Amino acid sequence: MNDTVFTRRSIRRFKQIPVTDEQIRALLDSALVAPSARNGQILRYCVVSSPDKLQEVFNNTAWAGYVHPKRIPLRDVSSPMLFIVVSAIKTGPEISPHTWADAGAAIENMLLTAVELGLGGCWIGSFNREILEKTITQPEDQTALYVVAFGVPDESPILERIDADGDTRYYLDDRDVLHVPKLTAEAAARYL
Repeated sequence: MNDTVFTRRSIRRFKQIPVTDEQIRALLDSALVAPSARNGQILRYCVVSSPDKLQEVFNNTAWAGYVHPKRIPLRDVSSPMLFIVVSAIKTGPEISPHTWADAGAAIENMLLTAVELGLGGCWIGSFNREILEKTITQPEDQTALYVVAFGVPDESPILERIDADGDTRYYLDDRDVLHVPKLTAEAAARYL
């Protein structure tokens, strides 16, 4: 089995160690080889690593709803050292469902690559799109889809396998360790 797949968890506490240019390049390269509907390759990436822009993006994201406010990173203490904003070139008035799928594949490639590089990441779908697009001077022909935070992990969330009737909400235990329940194959799949 692929250890990277099973060790990857969303990380929300980061050591304040910069992400290197080589690591950024590896993250981007992994996104760029992800599956793409019709091989259209309409995703674009904005790399945010300068301190002032990190702060602006950080201020416009929401974190860890189930354990809020305990897993909100603290600026300059446990905050991400890199954000990659995943955007799509506008091809019409609405975003195609295929574009969202493409973004998911690209982001998962980046998150798995992050683990292999000794980094952690958190896929963020809750952010102020209007402000963020202004903050990162988003080109007018693009729309921001997701934000992904990266850095050196400063936590080790625990994977728990659960049955179909198990509670899927992640939680903190009395030692402040994050537990992440995931369904077993028997609970989630039907065999015909």
